[in-house]
Amino acid sequence: MFCTIFTSQSAITDVEGRFGFEKVIPANDLHVGRRDPANGAGRVTSLGAPVRVEPGATATVTLGGKGRPVIGRVEPPEGWTQAVDFTEESRAGIESNRPWTPYPLRLFRGKTALQGGERSEWEDRWLESPEGRDYRDRRIAEGVGLSPDGSFRLDDVPPGEYRLSVQVNDRQPLGESGPFGRLIHVFTVPPIRGDRSDAPLDLGPLRLNRSVVLKAGDPAPAFRVTTVDGKTLTVPGDFQGKVLLLDFGTLWDRQSAIQITRLNDVHKRFGGDPRFTILSLTCAADTAPTRSYVGEKGEPWPQAIVGHLSNPIASTYGVDEMNVHGVVIIGIDGKLIGPKLFYQKIGDAVGEALGKR
Repeated sequence: MFCTIFTSQSAITDVEGRFGFEKVIPANDLHVGRRDPANGAGRVTSLGAPVRVEPGATATVTLGGKGRPVIGRVEPPEGWTQAVDFTEESRAGIESNRPWTPYPLRLFRGKTALQGGERSEWEDRWLESPEGRDYRDRRIAEGVGLSPDGSFRLDDVPPGEYRLSVQVNDRQPLGESGPFGRLIHVFTVPPIRGDRSDAPLDLGPLRLNRSVVLKAGDPAPAFRVTTVDGKTLTVPGDFQGKVLLLDFGTLWDRQSAIQITRLNDVHKRFGGDPRFTILSLTCAADTAPTRSYVGEKGEPWPQAIVGHLSNPIASTYGVDEMNVHGVVIIGIDGKLIGPKLFYQKIGDAVGEALGKR
């Protein structure tokens, strides 16, 4: 049995802004943030500050004084004529645009399964290392509800690269989609003279896309990409007569790293069949670090870098931060066999499509 304890505490400041918590459980990833009850929907007063609590010791943390506000406003899709309640099951969240845990790809490269406890052992060592503690302390993750007009504000955001995720009217029965796809926007807070600015960084209007629901038997949406080695490929046109597995992934999603072993296993089982091929699409900016990541994966099939979520290809296929590691399988006739498949279902679906179950 695996159990997790979640705790939260609150305190009211005095007239000088001082506050205290009498007892706090020593743990990793503790943050203290300030909240003003007078603030309405759409605003978080502070992203907080990391604090490290050692057994028997008193920890001190100072809130505010660094960073700058980040603001923006969410808009309906082009041509949308219905009223949108931006306060219903809606949220804007920002995260540092990097993984929660920066696994070295050597843990997955060339392997067809996770090797015993190698990954967890590496993670345990890293979490207790000075490097791991500093990495997690500096990682930002915070969310805020939207105001009725779709606007939001987050204060005290320090310099760095962030990933904004927006969901609107997103609570649906299991297996169903809401009216809008999740919007992903990557932005950078530049360095600030004196560590603080009251001038907001305005992300401007952020337009939603309509939700995309693909079903088995639908024609695969067509697109064109250029692989990292300069070859232009058209999907599904260049793959007629083949079963094509589209592998979407990012640099920050932990399952995208683990997916390397799953697809290595699929390739080992079916890669010798001329009727089968894989195309990996990395959802990130085409930069030197991204190309290094793609190379370090060590995957022998074609690789392309297609831009941050929500890029046009990912949006067309309904791929967002919640399902980015779900593969799409296209049949020999150019129609979808599996719009989104995960884990062991990937190999099962490929085998069935090739008649090799």
